[in-house]
Amino acid sequence: MGLSLTSIHIYSDSVPADCGFNFRSFSENWFTCIDPLPCEEMKNTYSAARTLSKKTSSTVLWFYLLDSDMIWMTFFKDGKTAASYTNDGFTPGKKLFSIPALVGYEDGNKKRISNILACPDVLLKIEMLEEFFGVDLLFEPYLLETDQNLSRTRGDTLYKQYIQEEKPQSHRKPLMALKCIVKFPGKLYDHYFEGRWPSEKHYFLLQTKQEDGSAPYVPVRFTGAGFEPCDPNHFENSAPPRFNNDPRFRIAFSADNGRGKVHVEFTDQAPALFQGKAFPLPAGYFPADFLPTGEFLLSGHNRLAVVNSEKAVLANPTFKGELVDILDGHIVTTTGHSFYYGDEPGAMIYIYQLQPND
Repeated sequence: MGLSLTSIHIYSDSVPADCGFNFRSFSENWFTCIDPLPCEEMKNTYSAARTLSKKTSSTVLWFYLLDSDMIWMTFFKDGKTAASYTNDGFTPGKKLFSIPALVGYEDGNKKRISNILACPDVLLKIEMLEEFFGVDLLFEPYLLETDQNLSRTRGDTLYKQYIQEEKPQSHRKPLMALKCIVKFPGKLYDHYFEGRWPSEKHYFLLQTKQEDGSAPYVPVRFTGAGFEPCDPNHFENSAPPRFNNDPRFRIAFSADNGRGKVHVEFTDQAPALFQGKAFPLPAGYFPADFLPTGEFLLSGHNRLAVVNSEKAVLANPTFKGELVDILDGHIVTTTGHSFYYGDEPGAMIYIYQLQPND
């Protein structure tokens, strides 16, 4: 499990009287709530931050992190939402370009806030937001008993480094594109009832609503262009094969200027042009698979990177939802919370095909 927390901050040089919380200033022009804010009381702390904003003319920032992966961030002014952002895959951002002004920037920075929020590496995104805002978003009360530095100073060092690293050797015109070939309402599960897992790759439990209103769970196999029903005996009590390591490549870690760096190293089972090589992974990307045409595929948040053996990025296509499976140049993605059984309005399944970009 990753880090989960809630923090509330006021962008101001003072705290309103009788605000109901204890605040301290660790960074210039910011006050941070030092009271415990339980994660399980997400709705209560959200409402409390909104109520607090009615007592001051300043911006109130409510920040919520779940399992080091999901972010919810809302800026309140006078009891109303002035801007909001989340990476939950469902909820669109609201007035994102107004964020710089809400935290004291006079003009510009639209491109910067856009680039930061698009960063697929959640923890790096938070670091860059802290550098941009000048406040510690990951404050927790126990930190007051430690010697950890709770102050943040505005700057752009980390942001510039990120932008530089995100400029790999790329073709001016992407050589490949993702085309959505199938989409329909439904949910996919990578585990079966009673804790049984697929015994082979590409097997799932598919749930779609029928004309009679029912939503049965059907064992299926992903074929690339679609799904076909399969025998339930393909599900057993062993670990799912997609969680096993691919013998053709492995992830390696190293340190660089105090920041962890992640590489993908290719073994002698990889295609000949990749054998013995190692590539640095862009922030938020992970090794996924080799394409039938020989390129290597990296997966990120709502996007892919197609890379050749010389580390050149041939394409950076985007997709909707979360990547679930890859087969012969086809990918299947889902929107919705497939961790939980049950009908979920708005949940969708997409199948894309990687094609030459003519």
